[in-house]
Amino acid sequence: MLTSQALLTEYQAFASSLSMQEERDVRKKTKARGAVLTTKGEAWEESLLRFSACYFRSVRADEEILSVAREEKPAVVGIDAPLSFSGKPFRDCDSAVRHLCPVLPLTFSGMRKLAERGMRLASKLRALRSAEGRRVDVIEVFPRASERVFGTRMKEKLKDVLSLARNRHEYDAFLCALTARCYFEGKFQALGAKEKIIVPLV
Repeated sequence: MLTSQALLTEYQAFASSLSMQEERDVRKKTKARGAVLTTKGEAWEESLLRFSACYFRSVRADEEILSVAREEKPAVVGIDAPLSFSGKPFRDCDSAVRHLCPVLPLTFSGMRKLAERGMRLASKLRALRSAEGRRVDVIEVFPRASERVFGTRMKEKLKDVLSLARNRHEYDAFLCALTARCYFEGKFQALGAKEKIIVPLV
């Protein structure tokens, strides 16, 4: 689950405004699956989706994720995994996000392993440089929380993305990417006093 979600976030760095012909040309040159999104851009929440193509790609190993990050040089990476663990079932950010969605305790074996991988991967990603030469920002994202916030304004567009993604992991990856973009543009809320879960503001 972490793999595709962490990876797709990179694509917010190169998803750009393309004409329909340009978008078709891109599709002919790549085997990646794409979600085509078009908006007028009058409102800020609409401008979030102003790019016309967002390409999904899934990998498995940490090194594959890092390889894509080195290639794309993103400014922000959003990861759907706990990026801290002190041995307690819940962190303050977990308690803060509960009003949006349920949260599993980190003391569960699967969650603990996910946190360990997330922290390891985040540390390596933060050592990389963005296209602007800055250190990569790595944020913790909870896709269900982001979906709840985005859904209040962009429910139909999210349904379109869900229908194009090959699986739920790719859809969650898109939510991570969109949340990372909100973070980059300063349209976000950081839940928690010490550890932070980033949710969008729309």
